[in-house]
Amino acid sequence: MVSAIIINYNGGDDLLRCLESCASQREVSEIIVVDNASSDDSVDRAARGTPGTQFVRNADNRGFACAANQGVALATCHVVLFLNPDVRLEPGCARELAAALARRPGVAGPATLLEATGELHAGETLNHLGFPRTLAAGETGPLWVQGCALATTRSTFERLGGFDERYFMFIEDMDYCWRVLLAGGDVTVPAAARAVHAGGGSAPGGYAREGAMRTSSLRLVSRHRYTLAMLVKCAPAAWLPLIVPLHIGKTLATAAAALALRHPGTARELVATIGWNARQLPESLRRRRAVPRVRSGRKAARERVGWGFYELAFLRRGVPSLD
Repeated sequence: MVSAIIINYNGGDDLLRCLESCASQREVSEIIVVDNASSDDSVDRAARGTPGTQFVRNADNRGFACAANQGVALATCHVVLFLNPDVRLEPGCARELAAALARRPGVAGPATLLEATGELHAGETLNHLGFPRTLAAGETGPLWVQGCALATTRSTFERLGGFDERYFMFIEDMDYCWRVLLAGGDVTVPAAARAVHAGGGSAPGGYAREGAMRTSSLRLVSRHRYTLAMLVKCAPAAWLPLIVPLHIGKTLATAAAALALRHPGTARELVATIGWNARQLPESLRRRRAVPRVRSGRKAARERVGWGFYELAFLRRGVPSLD
């Protein structure tokens, strides 16, 4: 029923634990590991320990979106489950995700327990500037689920063109889920589907450790670069004259903050994301026109976007240190 596709980059022991959790799921009938030129021995060790697993070894790091698309091209099951190596599935997780997709086609993700903090993430939303907010258990209507554990049907994935490979890492999950909603599908987090997420396995930062939030230039720059492209692709046309200038302003303000914190390289990269989006604008608009849209899907997606300033709530926890 389910093809598990694990995108690995220096997964270490996490990869072995992820594979063990997949093998324990009765509904997972094939496991595909796409390795993005890891420099550790995680794939060699996994290949020795899991002989039934299919491995794809890329000669270079192609990023999450491209590697995930490679995995789907090899998958044979109706449901594909994308996983980061630092995720472990709880018993029955794959069964619940497959059942949720049978009831409400589109995307389903488990409620993930973030190991470092004990927080339970039950899907995500984002505001008009593309800044995310995690939903707590019991909140309804996620706009997206994290790509660390995201299930969808192969037919839906192929019909919508898969993940946008312009996004090297981050935002591809938001972008895909938004397109699923626009096309009339659903995004759900079934309560009985659970997973554990270590967080930061392939890209350090992004989560609280020892009471302090840390991030990295890769995370910060990638999210600013690709979020704007996603908004141009997916947001309602009437919003764009407002949110595009606001997002550019936020990027420039973040660059100024990085400069003040003595990270001039990060500041330059943040400013460069604006130029990248300007060059990509024709392609972003072409892809926008290619997104299937139905009236009910537009309404559902619009209602799941928040209009609060989630950035302020995030900063109240303290300015993250930049590695």
